[in-house]
Amino acid sequence: MLPATVLTLLQVTDAEDAYQAIVDDEFVDEGQPCVFWVDWREDEQDIVLYVESILRTGSLHSEVVECGSELGYEMYISLFDRREQVPLVGDVADRHHALVTLNRILHPEHEIRWCVDSDGSDTLAFVVLPNSAWMEAEEQFPDAVRRRFGKIYGRPNLFTDSPSAIRASLNLSNGP
Repeated sequence: MLPATVLTLLQVTDAEDAYQAIVDDEFVDEGQPCVFWVDWREDEQDIVLYVESILRTGSLHSEVVECGSELGYEMYISLFDRREQVPLVGDVADRHHALVTLNRILHPEHEIRWCVDSDGSDTLAFVVLPNSAWMEAEEQFPDAVRRRFGKIYGRPNLFTDSPSAIRASLNLSNGP
């Protein structure tokens, strides 16, 4: 079953209504929220905490380890027996790298996707759902899923690349 916020996003046609549905997710009384927000200045460890607060695995966490690298530290994300290093570069691009690494760790059970309607600000919204829910959404609303939720890949970087490059990668024109 799809969360109310996702169902609303898939059924509305107006971008403003879609954005409002994303914002309202924080205040949903029924069920568990599925939306989290990432500011371009966000700490990567906080992103992991946001996802864990939604999924409630009891195991998803991050760890920063001091080392002799150029940055002086490395970050790892762990879930149960899986552990992956986040390829940090020391700038705003790291928000995206953390999201990509999180998706690798969560796979195949869950997936994080970008809420396209949150574009236009330095804070972006993301939805994390079980893959079974994404498959259900794609079966029922294939065009709306493509317009409203962008899959997250290594490129383009959602925090550093131009909006036109991001939209081109999703095969979107000027707006959802």
